[in-house]
Amino acid sequence: MAKSKPKNVAAPLVKSKPRERRMILLPDQGAALKIAPESLGLAPRDKSWNNYLDSFIRANGDYLKALDIDLQFSAGVDTVNLSLKANGIVGAVPLRAPDTHKTIGGIIVQPRYGWGSVGSLFSAIGWSASPELLSYPLVPGSAQEVPPWIIGGPVVNYLEKLLKKSLPNFREVEEVRTSPRGRIDWQAYVTKQLAQGRPHMLPCKFSDLEPDIQLRRYIRWTLEKVAAELTPCLAGDGTARDLFDRIMHVLSSLIGIRPQVPDRRTLDQMQRNMARGGSDELGFTAIRWVLDERGLAGSTDLDGLSWRIVMHDLFEKWVEHLARQWARDFGGRVTCARKFDSLAPISWERAAHNSLSSLVPDIVVEGSDETFIFDAKYKGFLEETDDWHWHESLEAQSRFREEHRHDLHQVLAYASMYQTERITSVLVYPVRAQTWRRLAERGRDLTLGHLDGPGRQIRLAIAAVPIDAMGNEGAFGEAGAVGLGSPLIAGMTVGANLAASWRRLREA
Repeated sequence: MAKSKPKNVAAPLVKSKPRERRMILLPDQGAALKIAPESLGLAPRDKSWNNYLDSFIRANGDYLKALDIDLQFSAGVDTVNLSLKANGIVGAVPLRAPDTHKTIGGIIVQPRYGWGSVGSLFSAIGWSASPELLSYPLVPGSAQEVPPWIIGGPVVNYLEKLLKKSLPNFREVEEVRTSPRGRIDWQAYVTKQLAQGRPHMLPCKFSDLEPDIQLRRYIRWTLEKVAAELTPCLAGDGTARDLFDRIMHVLSSLIGIRPQVPDRRTLDQMQRNMARGGSDELGFTAIRWVLDERGLAGSTDLDGLSWRIVMHDLFEKWVEHLARQWARDFGGRVTCARKFDSLAPISWERAAHNSLSSLVPDIVVEGSDETFIFDAKYKGFLEETDDWHWHESLEAQSRFREEHRHDLHQVLAYASMYQTERITSVLVYPVRAQTWRRLAERGRDLTLGHLDGPGRQIRLAIAAVPIDAMGNEGAFGEAGAVGLGSPLIAGMTVGANLAASWRRLREA
């Protein structure tokens, strides 16, 4: 009896072992975090950084510098300990192994006031600012640690700019026609059309006013993809809702355009044809990010892009936004450091002393006979003290007193630049909305003082401003103004109290 041939049996599926990703999470301006070598997969006998410290710095020094993370060392009897401390830049960068220099995870600095506060500020200033994307490798697993609008916001910004470039414009068109138009490519006519027995078909090159329909299809597909990534977060994330609404507004201008998955070769050709650099390059890059699914979804286990937010700059833009709303009531002229229109150069007699070449106040509001200088300080200065009696605590705690004295000296130096009859220097610090409401109820969200000088008096003020959750009606209760978060009724109280507090700055 012949033996039957064995049947082909499928080999059992072997599940690949998931990558082990090591993530270091640091609080923004928080306490230093001690890092054990074992947490990075190292196994030194003495359980210290004695043999790996130099290689850790070489592998990750640039990444730590990008997020302004300090390395702190402490020595034991025979050991060296390592701690990391974040100083005001929120973001994500790769983490490399000290021994192999391979990417094994990431370092993420989380905002001290929560992701909602950062999103609220972006919404409040109309997304005129967005996270800065860094040209570093992908951060393994970081997409599940940050909200989707961190990358989605810049993507929408870049696509809006690219969409403006794709509006009707004169472009060179190559087309085979039966009637001549523009310039006839005679070489192509002889070698192709005439050789193939089509003497009536003329290859023409001409300029025509037309939109780039193909690019707009790619943009629509990308925007719909980002909107889909935001959808699971809409119920509990006000910033995601704000960005989603913005995407819907942009999509309304693309009605009739069919979305199409981008083809990489066509996308590359489009980019070469436009060849304008700058925002165009970033727009095409943003399409590729979404095409590659690079960390847009906060609920998935994806590698994300490297990015950062300088929180002082973001807070300064928020204070500028408040100052501009406030200045509209009396026609104040607003200048700011961001645009360098508040810069005052310093002329030194000797170049060797040119360590400081200019003074640049953050925000200046000038009226007819009065000047207000706002210096935004992204510090937990008021939040860390007793928020019921924070101004008394300044006298009780030497650390805060010294820091406060430095801030006052800086803002007083700015006051020397102006000659108006009244000058008011305002130090502005962030607090949580809950803390701000308690201060406002007792009239302590703004504290005034004065300094008598030769021939004039300089008024001083310390102002607390909420960095999270304000109503949709606007920071000063104005209809249609850009505000923060929700709910509306609570926001109206915040807006009214904030407006009343800042009106005191102009009282005699």
